[in-house]
Amino acid sequence: VRRSLDRCHNATSSLGDVEPSPSSNATTTTTIFWSTIGVSQNPNAQKKHMTRGFNDEIRNWFAEVSPRNMRLIDWGRQIFPRSFGTDRIVGDLKPHWGLEARLLFAQMLTHDVRIAFGHDV
Repeated sequence: VRRSLDRCHNATSSLGDVEPSPSSNATTTTTIFWSTIGVSQNPNAQKKHMTRGFNDEIRNWFAEVSPRNMRLIDWGRQIFPRSFGTDRIVGDLKPHWGLEARLLFAQMLTHDVRIAFGHDV
């Protein structure tokens, strides 16, 4: 798990290369929307810990860097209460999320796109 989280940390460290330097005159019209992931239904505690670690790592990166051309959609945090046991929003296959979870993600993405491009919400 630690090795996987280290790889995640290394990947988030390199995300700064995507962000134009404030000292440069570069501008970008590209906006990247990053989504956290939901916890697996797999009872393996190690996988749950790793998923939560990945999500925490990216949340921390966004909080520290506050990138201008990137937005975080924290779907993993919103879906967490509906991720386990009888509360889980199940889909057609065990690893798939159900319709309500997919609609939640679509709503969150649409909302953030509207905010990112200056539309009233």
